[in-house]
Amino acid sequence: MADNNGCLVCGQDPLQSDGCRVAVIYIEDEKYMRIPFFGDLGERCHDCNALSGHYHHWGCDAEICPVCRGQLIGCECNEVECPVIVNKRPGRKATDHSNLQK
Repeated sequence: MADNNGCLVCGQDPLQSDGCRVAVIYIEDEKYMRIPFFGDLGERCHDCNALSGHYHHWGCDAEICPVCRGQLIGCECNEVECPVIVNKRPGRKATDHSNLQK
């Protein structure tokens, strides 16, 4: 989800941000809008600290899959990918994100 450099997708520090800035994911090469965290007004996600109404940070155990509505990190949907990884590491490739909705 996050490391010392922040969220692997948006690069923000989960403790200092309202949520992830990336609004889409790809599942089996199809583009889907991510489901924001919805809690009470001002509530934050227990895992990634996203504020209610904002997107979970990548790898959060509370994020819901937009296809099957199960837990995204454990669902049966194949090939779940985020369109961009900003904190690149050896062996990890970032894909084109020019078509992202912001």
